[in-house]
Amino acid sequence: MEMIGTATTEPSGNATYAFAEDLRDLSKFGNVDLRTSDDMELANHCVMLVRKHSLASYALRGGGMRAAEWDDFLARGLLQACAQLRYLVIVKTSAFKASEYVDKKSFIGGNVSGELLVFDLDTGAFAGGVPFSAESSDSTKGKSDDDLRSNFYSAIESALRKALPGAKRL
Repeated sequence: MEMIGTATTEPSGNATYAFAEDLRDLSKFGNVDLRTSDDMELANHCVMLVRKHSLASYALRGGGMRAAEWDDFLARGLLQACAQLRYLVIVKTSAFKASEYVDKKSFIGGNVSGELLVFDLDTGAFAGGVPFSAESSDSTKGKSDDDLRSNFYSAIESALRKALPGAKRL
């Protein structure tokens, strides 16, 4: 199993991540604090491209929605990546505490934990699950939220590598 990156990268894998919150309505992305701008979007875009000939919409803080901008080049790349998908890895968070700034020089670190649920799209079968957890570093030069987000992505990749040691690239 190899992970497919974002829609803007050349597809080379056969798996993608999605947040559990994104499965409530496949036409849009759920509001997830740990989401970066273009990660974990492929599954929703695949469904929308095939079913509705559009891209999924983006949740905005405060509850609003922003429609994705259509781009033929992006759509072709997405369709190529969609055709290669075999595995879907659902990121289900069970606990999340955001980092809190105490003052300009210090913060109280945040943490996140949950489970990765792997599905084989060819068979429709649940292939297994593995827990993950991450927390903020003791000190960081960047924003504490960026630190937690970076540690979160490292934790889910590490957990998946343990669950699927034969994976070529995640």
